[in-house]
Amino acid sequence: MSVKERRKREKRQREETILQAAEEIIRQDGFVNLSMDKIAEKAELSKGTLYLYFENKQQLLIGIIKGHMDELIERLERIFKKRGELRQLLRELVVILLDFYKNSEELFHFLHQLMTGNPSQFAQYTGLHQQGLEYREKFMQMYTEFFARYDPKMFRCSPTQMTIILNGILTNFFVSRFFDPKNIETEPDLICDIFLRGVLK
Repeated sequence: MSVKERRKREKRQREETILQAAEEIIRQDGFVNLSMDKIAEKAELSKGTLYLYFENKQQLLIGIIKGHMDELIERLERIFKKRGELRQLLRELVVILLDFYKNSEELFHFLHQLMTGNPSQFAQYTGLHQQGLEYREKFMQMYTEFFARYDPKMFRCSPTQMTIILNGILTNFFVSRFFDPKNIETEPDLICDIFLRGVLK
């Protein structure tokens, strides 16, 4: 391994250490209470060293969100590559999304507030807001292309409308669980039933 390759690997490893430290803090204290001081202490780095890898908290949060979202996209793409009965693939999709929510609850609610809350509260996170819009557009496109594979005569609405409906059901489900926590592992069939009864002829 060349010196250049070794330094590149060490840089990646240090970035991973920083991101993992940040995620531990987020799980304990939430996104809002995350600070560069806390991250530096958790990662056992000086604050100056931390800024060599991430110029500010927003860039660090973008790194965390990108990691989670890219992993979610990979999992969804494996579903969308399959061919099969709509209900079965829809259920697999919902199971993945519920699993993501269960393991990334703080991330979901931070992004939800970022996308729907008062813009002045998140003025320091303009880059995150833009990233959130880009991921939302990506997910909407993936869902729409998935529904478009099936015979349109099956449905009462277009693939785009079905995507909006599914997104609305899931978002409201997740938000309601935040205020009234329950075991969500048993819910995929209920969500699929509500959606399919609304869109199938």
